[in-house]
Amino acid sequence: MSRLRISRAWIRRHPRVGLALLYAISPLMFAQVVLDCLHKMKEEARSSWADNWGLFQDARDSILSYIRRGKDETR
Repeated sequence: MSRLRISRAWIRRHPRVGLALLYAISPLMFAQVVLDCLHKMKEEARSSWADNWGLFQDARDSILSYIRRGKDETR
């Protein structure tokens, strides 16, 4: 509890330094939130691409098997 009183008294004695610290920390916190959001979006995009790649391979395989069946029937 006494540490809290010391920090409040320090900010009251040096308001400009307190504001400078606040202005220095605020953009860093904002940047951290933005980076977290971008990281989450990147993870979701990777999983989506992985799912789409699996669907693409399945579709390709079914088309190739359909073509092969058609060629075998015409012979």
